[in-house]
Amino acid sequence: MHLEVRTPERLVVDVAVEAVNAPLPDGWIGILSGHAPFQARVRPGVISYRLPEGGAQQVAVHGGFLSVQNDQVTILTGVAREGVDLETLDEAISHEEKQLEAMEEEARQRFDRIYQKMTHSFSRKRRQEP
Repeated sequence: MHLEVRTPERLVVDVAVEAVNAPLPDGWIGILSGHAPFQARVRPGVISYRLPEGGAQQVAVHGGFLSVQNDQVTILTGVAREGVDLETLDEAISHEEKQLEAMEEEARQRFDRIYQKMTHSFSRKRRQEP
């Protein structure tokens, strides 16, 4: 069986697995090879999966959509991080949101300065025209 976890930016997990456990709105689901096809929403939480050579891995997701078909498990999500818990993922999201807000504010301030300079320049040209 194969597992893929995708965000809009990248492929986070792309691995052969023996089993997948995922949090759905009405409880947890365990998926093994040969599972019947289905689609479902995934709630924020940790997806765990067992590798064929043994050992378990996990990836935290911030909700999304799960599809199972022909021994292929695909999870589409907005945000995912391997090897972290949901709290750590939420902290990372919060940090990234703060960085984006700061960048947006800086861009807004630069735009305002340029707009003011252009307005001032156009006003001077109008006054100078005969």
